[in-house]
Amino acid sequence: MNKLLWSPSTNEIKNTQAWGFMQEVNQEFKTKLTNFHELYQWSCEFPESFWDLFWRYASIIAERNPTEVLKNGDDFLGSEWFPDARLNFAKNLLSERSDNPAIVFWAEDKQKSSLSHLELYRQVARLSFWLKQNGIKKGDRVAGFLPNMPETVISMLATASLGAVWTSCSPDFGVQGVLDRFGQVEPKIFICVDGYYYNGKEFSCIEKNQKIV
Repeated sequence: MNKLLWSPSTNEIKNTQAWGFMQEVNQEFKTKLTNFHELYQWSCEFPESFWDLFWRYASIIAERNPTEVLKNGDDFLGSEWFPDARLNFAKNLLSERSDNPAIVFWAEDKQKSSLSHLELYRQVARLSFWLKQNGIKKGDRVAGFLPNMPETVISMLATASLGAVWTSCSPDFGVQGVLDRFGQVEPKIFICVDGYYYNGKEFSCIEKNQKIV
């Protein structure tokens, strides 16, 4: 396909985060970048400056901020970004507590729902509390046998908020496929659905769940 389907207006471009960040680069480093390609090229030439500024521009919430941007930068396989920084990405993703939509879901059976940032935070907090009450701690594994739905995102964020490891697979997997995947991490908790819709049909997962457990 060589037909351009859509092109943003100048005003739309200037209202993007990428444009705002490019202006920060120009101001801090006295550059004269005018478009995304130039910003990309600059980031390749000065990767440490790019990512150091991005960390600050993005207002990343960290338990420990970095004192070093790139370690062993000349060693492709051995290089480390922000080696001494510590953060929880779920905490960053849940930092907004507004009524603006965070998740909009339209199921295959045409049911539509949405969660605001505040609602998402509260649901994650409830599940996180339940996981903690049931012994989940940093480094533990939680597995989800779930389709693409809000509850899957909630489960992942609740798991990550505790420093635990999230793994998942689609409920259209066969039992052996699920066991092969989850068996590698030996999850402490298994979260599943009783069924799902696909191609206009409803499929039960009850028998699969029983065999997996």
